[in-house]
Amino acid sequence: MIRTMVIAVTAWLVCVAGVAFADDQQGQSGGSAADTVDFVKQIKPIFERNCVRCHGPDESKGDFQLHTKESFFRGGLEGTPVEPGDAEASLLFELITLGPDEEGRMPPEGDPLSKEEIELIRKWIDQGAKWPEGVKLSVGPERKKDPIEEMLNGPGLEVTPEEQQAIQKMQSLGALVLPIAQKTNWVRIDFSLGATHVTDSDLATLPAIRNLVELDLGGTKITDQALQYVGRCQNLVRLHLERTAITDAGLAYLKNLPYLTYLNLYGTKVSDKGLQQLKGLKNLRRLYVWQTQVTPAGVKTLQAALPELRIVAGWEQQLAQAEKSKQPDPKKQAEAAKQEAAKKKSQPKQEPQKKAQSQAQKKKPKTSKDAKPTQKPQKPQPEKPAAKKNEQPAAKPGKKQQRQEHQKQEGTGEPKKAKPAEKKQSNESAARGAEQPQRSKGKQKSEKDSASKSARGNGRKQGERDKPKPSAGRSDELAKSKKSKSH
Repeated sequence: MIRTMVIAVTAWLVCVAGVAFADDQQGQSGGSAADTVDFVKQIKPIFERNCVRCHGPDESKGDFQLHTKESFFRGGLEGTPVEPGDAEASLLFELITLGPDEEGRMPPEGDPLSKEEIELIRKWIDQGAKWPEGVKLSVGPERKKDPIEEMLNGPGLEVTPEEQQAIQKMQSLGALVLPIAQKTNWVRIDFSLGATHVTDSDLATLPAIRNLVELDLGGTKITDQALQYVGRCQNLVRLHLERTAITDAGLAYLKNLPYLTYLNLYGTKVSDKGLQQLKGLKNLRRLYVWQTQVTPAGVKTLQAALPELRIVAGWEQQLAQAEKSKQPDPKKQAEAAKQEAAKKKSQPKQEPQKKAQSQAQKKKPKTSKDAKPTQKPQKPQPEKPAAKKNEQPAAKPGKKQQRQEHQKQEGTGEPKKAKPAEKKQSNESAARGAEQPQRSKGKQKSEKDSASKSARGNGRKQGERDKPKPSAGRSDELAKSKKSKSH
């Protein structure tokens, strides 16, 4: 009995563990089977109803087709439509989440995809964008056309004389009046460019313009009283009231505009109370309340009343951008990793050898050249130059000796000593000038000696008195000179 109970308990524990393991594996693979998006049942109908007509076998706008798996993942001029596993980085998800008035939104015509359809596509991409083999798409039933879009694509209403006069009045105020398209009577009137001086009373004839579908009063001087005339323009689709003095009270005049899809209240004094006046605008798709007194609570209340309305309050975009800037960009990270890998590959193979050499050099002991001196080196004292080094070189030995020898022969006595280098030139010129009288004096003396040999002694004595006394060092040389002259 006990053995049977042990076996039963063991079997139960094994079953529980198996179920837990299966649940864990399923959670790791992306969720339960109930959360997995079925392409054939859930995604294929959305594509066939909204996309294949313009991107199918018969037509391929942007060089993109999605009727087959191969053509879908090949992409078009804008690139591949999805990044499997990352809906936020996918082009398809970006285009289907754009507002109805933003350029490039998909589908381009009619109502945008519902929140449920957008959420299904997001989950399908995050789960890997799995497309079963062999599944092809065909053109589905034509989408239900928007009645406002059909109205604007038509020719408009017949222009009456009263309407024509009202248009001329607006033009005289400086407003720009233009048809919204060719071959249509629907018009757009713009006061924001050159008629910002317009006042409330100037708009009294505005309701007479039955073909008015777009009105821009941004930056003008109107007040809540002007909106009583605007509220009577029954075909108005788009209305700009940004940067005006309107308040919550003026929005009460707009609750009877059945075709109004766009309303801009940026920079006004509108608050949550004024938003309550807009709950009856069932076709309103875009509302701007940036830099107003509207709070997140007021936005949430109006959003609940109009689920298809997109409210642009400004702060949520700033928060989203700040949050996005904190998160690292996976594309930039991947590109940086590729550049780093390429940089490592481009490095030369000799780099390990260079590292080894640098390490070996670090390990070498420092030589005497590398050693740092323990004492400060003394400044070398300049050597005193020799006295002779600063002197200029004397004249050439040959000329000097010849001049001295000549002076000896003429009996001028002892030769002159050389003077310093800086006075050499002036001394040489003076010496040349002095040589002439000395030479003439020597010639006269020799003539007297040859004429009277008998008076040689007297002449010698007279010559000795006239000559300067030679120095002691030169006495022997003078004696020899006299003997040579006598002979």
